Amino acid sequence: MACPQCGAVFDNRDDLREHRNVCGGEFVSPEGEFKYKCGRCGQRFNTEEALGAHHIRAHAGEQEL
Repeated sequence: MACPQCGAVFDNRDDLREHRNVCGGEFVSPEGEFKYKCGRCGQRFNTEEALGAHHIRAHAGEQEL
């Protein structure tokens, strides 16, 4: 399932629903290129800023690998 705002892909509806609560839609990639990959969960983003924001939202408090 893909977020209609930014195109991020999720395996289940609950993860997509949680993501949509924080997604402002500012990370839209017109070509669908998501070259920045999270090393912790594998989610992809089209800007380095979007990846950084993801780390803050999704992985705050987790230990570094």
